[in-house]
Amino acid sequence: QSGGPNPAAAPKAEATPAAAPQTAKLGAIEVKVTPPDLTNIQGETIDFTVDLNATGADLSFDLAKQATLLIGDHKMPAEAWEVTLDHGHHVAGVLKFPAHMQGAVAGATVVFTDPAGGPDASVTWTTAE
Repeated sequence: QSGGPNPAAAPKAEATPAAAPQTAKLGAIEVKVTPPDLTNIQGETIDFTVDLNATGADLSFDLAKQATLLIGDHKMPAEAWEVTLDHGHHVAGVLKFPAHMQGAVAGATVVFTDPAGGPDASVTWTTAE
């Protein structure tokens, strides 16, 4: 976890509900990630909605090559980055990971490696009460 003070990182468990978007800084890029329903994973992929915002940073890279999903003991590289909006300094899309499980999971973490070589960024959700 890098960056300065982050009000989203409050210690209270209810600060990060299982479906709430989370943000992280990946170098000069702000990454906002909205998870799927982690209490009911279905289908062949686990899809996260991602918004990238940056001024002066190149957002034309393949985010799938920079992202890994951690659920329990499973570590899954992303298999696709489907861009739905590209305004140069603001790019949005769906990051797809292979679903190796179905139903509820206790939590999930998405780790992003910085395409510019800086420190990794991660966002985590927990579904446990």
